[in-house]
Amino acid sequence: MHIYTHKNVLNCITDGFFTINSNWEITGINPAAESSLKLTASNVIGRRADEVFPSRLERKKFITRYKKVMDEKVSVSFEETYENLHFQINAFPASEGGIAVFYKDITSEKKKEADLKNALDVRNMFLSIASHELKTPITGLKLQADMAKRTIDKIGLEGLSPVKMKKIIDNFHNDINRLKRLVDDMLDISRLNNGKLSMKFEYVNFDDFMEDIVERMSLNFPSFAAKVNVNTNTPVLIQLDPLRIEQVISNLISNAIRYGDDSKINLQSSFNENALTITVTDHGPGIKLDEQPMIFKQFKSKSLKRENNGLGLGLYICHEIIKEHNGVIKLKSAPGEGATFSIELPLSS
Repeated sequence: MHIYTHKNVLNCITDGFFTINSNWEITGINPAAESSLKLTASNVIGRRADEVFPSRLERKKFITRYKKVMDEKVSVSFEETYENLHFQINAFPASEGGIAVFYKDITSEKKKEADLKNALDVRNMFLSIASHELKTPITGLKLQADMAKRTIDKIGLEGLSPVKMKKIIDNFHNDINRLKRLVDDMLDISRLNNGKLSMKFEYVNFDDFMEDIVERMSLNFPSFAAKVNVNTNTPVLIQLDPLRIEQVISNLISNAIRYGDDSKINLQSSFNENALTITVTDHGPGIKLDEQPMIFKQFKSKSLKRENNGLGLGLYICHEIIKEHNGVIKLKSAPGEGATFSIELPLSS
């Protein structure tokens, strides 16, 4: 009766349990251990542990960990990975020189720890990059304001020529735009990390939509008309978030202007019965092949040579926006041959 009760108790334990005798033979194993280790009692009881776990690594674990329990009659606790599962293990000396091993599957706890650590690492990296990048436009604004104030205090407002005034205003405008872009990226990445990047879909005539974008970009980028060839004869009705898609196109155009080495930039769109395609092509130095897989990753583009201004979040945010539209964004580039970013959006949901 005692043996039967003991066996029933072990079978009810949700943690894994097995026993080994002094000859290193497995003498017992409960259902939880059979399930997690993918073993059956009928196939392992009576067999040596090094036959059940035949790999060299597993034998080494038995020698270095369980032998201490066997020889010194002391308990040991440790963590161990087995077939992508993580276990907390407690081994105790048993009667007649054997070992009793209890273990708990802590894979989910380890994943939560890893996810939390990753989140903290991302947060710390974000704060570090953001604090560094925000200093540049703020410092620029302060220097321009100080310079303008000293000039006005010294010679009066009437002493500033229209050319000088325009230069001051242009510098303010550029620094404010950069500051706005940084803040927008910070807000978007915060929303993305919390799964709250909002989308407001509506049907738009794409030709009219692109005409509005080109008009606004011509105002925001003085060099737009001279640098960008626009070919967007795409008379289709499509459901999208206008503000978000404009954000993507604006980001790709501004990157092409910034990194295109004064080359001509092509903004084109086309469509078939299934999808609308938008491409932005520059003829600058291109992007190295080994760097391309990182281009849409969060913060990764910060380390690329093309990314010398900003948080390294713009293309990641573009990728996430297009994904929310059930579309794809791709890069095609080779060193010395420029870069083409293409967006494909489905014409029907």
